[in-house]
Amino acid sequence: MSRREDRHAFVFENGDEDEGSRQSGRFSAHWEGRSTREYEEAPDEEMELDEALAWARAQATSVQVQIDGVIFSAGEEAETSEGGEEVLPWPEGGVVVRPRPTRTPFDGSVQRRYWGFRSGIEGAGASEELAGVLQDALSRQPGVRNASATLRTARERSWVEIDVEVCASSASSAMREAIWMLDEVVVRYAPDAFAMDGRAHDDLPRLAPGDPI
Repeated sequence: MSRREDRHAFVFENGDEDEGSRQSGRFSAHWEGRSTREYEEAPDEEMELDEALAWARAQATSVQVQIDGVIFSAGEEAETSEGGEEVLPWPEGGVVVRPRPTRTPFDGSVQRRYWGFRSGIEGAGASEELAGVLQDALSRQPGVRNASATLRTARERSWVEIDVEVCASSASSAMREAIWMLDEVVVRYAPDAFAMDGRAHDDLPRLAPGDPI
């Protein structure tokens, strides 16, 4: 067995250092020994995909590429799915990868997507009627879809739970826009109430090329 055959090489896309919900389109790589504990990292941690893949292929016959959670087999030695993780064959024409939000097409053709946001309104006046008013008001906001407002009660406490999907370039941007929008709606329709702490989430399906945003 040659040295290349006795190694697994891995290529990983780096996340954006400043915004964790975006992918950078830059790559790092390393190889690990199969029968030994040898390990070596590529000299550059911020490579273009073609450069990182060329380095990995020069080091090992088995090469795995991970792009935003999708795994490809890109070496001379084909890898198969195992452990519940699907491993796809490397496309003949390669893959174009550019900076973008997570879970969007690799080529960067989508720079804004919907992010989920959950919060709540608490205080005087929490009622089914207020929930309906808030849901209608949020549904009319630009860049918002699937807005819902539901009255919740527990231990003599009532609040309106808010769920919306906000179109933005990142989860943090979506959260900022959602908080601003919710504050505006509360001031107008429920001045005696206040918005609870909210959070953005990424529980929505991955977008494929051509999918509507």
